[in-house]
Amino acid sequence: MFTRLGRNDSSIHPIEYPLNRISDLPDSIVQKILCRLRAHEDAVRMSFVSKTWQTLWSSLPAYHFDFNSDTGQPISYYYQAGRYPKRKRSAATALDESLRMLHEYDDDQKKIINYFRLRGRAPLQSQAWNVDRWIKLVTKHFVKELHLRFSYVAGVPRYRFPPASFDVGSLVVLSLSHCVLDQALVQEGRRFCCLKELSFSYVDLNGLVTDLLSRCPSLETLEFYQCENTQHTQLGDLTKPIKTVNIEF
Repeated sequence: MFTRLGRNDSSIHPIEYPLNRISDLPDSIVQKILCRLRAHEDAVRMSFVSKTWQTLWSSLPAYHFDFNSDTGQPISYYYQAGRYPKRKRSAATALDESLRMLHEYDDDQKKIINYFRLRGRAPLQSQAWNVDRWIKLVTKHFVKELHLRFSYVAGVPRYRFPPASFDVGSLVVLSLSHCVLDQALVQEGRRFCCLKELSFSYVDLNGLVTDLLSRCPSLETLEFYQCENTQHTQLGDLTKPIKTVNIEF
């Protein structure tokens, strides 16, 4: 506990404060507090207050999504230890059904998504809005890894990432393939405080890399493979040196 010293006289007046009184709350209450935190970094910071909080943070429900965007079917789709059966649906409908539980909560409650992976052919322009919807949905929660692994399709433009509005506060890994970076990625006030790994392949960087990297104070790994529009890229201006850099043009 803490002791505060009196200032107005020569005597010392110890005033004792219990340290971390919030940890004395029932586990169910603490879990609700963790789920309602607005930013992933705040939740992580709170989890280190005590081992109890850390244990409770680890015990929160964690989701894993890995989809084929051509079919909407899960490549591997788990919620904790349970596996959901595959169903034959249109790609968008099947994927919407799989993500439905992310809508089934109050707006101020967030779920932990360990990773969201979407693989398949580059979406047509008429289908890109579906990808926008899914990204906006999962990034409203504590999503740690976001992977968009699209393949080249002749005559189909690359998917523009990100959507106009999305929350990036919890991202630890961002991996893109056959996408083009949009100016929205570096809009004013946006920072990737938790991002540790950035991996781009066949991505049109749109000259935004230097600005993007300046917003990633925790970045440790940077990988570029066959990317375009890398002009004005400067790694020397980073506040913290990156541990691993792999760049192939």
